Amino acid sequence: MTAAPRETTPGSSPSWAVQIGNLRKTYRMGTQEVHALAGVSMQVPRGGFWAVMGPSGSGKSTML
Repeated sequence: MTAAPRETTPGSSPSWAVQIGNLRKTYRMGTQEVHALAGVSMQVPRGGFWAVMGPSGSGKSTML
């Protein structure tokens, strides 16, 4: 998921409110590994509106 940043001056950084790159989280349940997040990347521009949606147990709260 990629969003275009607001205009910036040459040489400056994009104006991201949130930037996540390759986020991973693995839980252990006994001998089994549960991959709650597997390589999540996203960018949200400042002033942007966004929503996180998905089924129960898909890693929404873990990501936030």
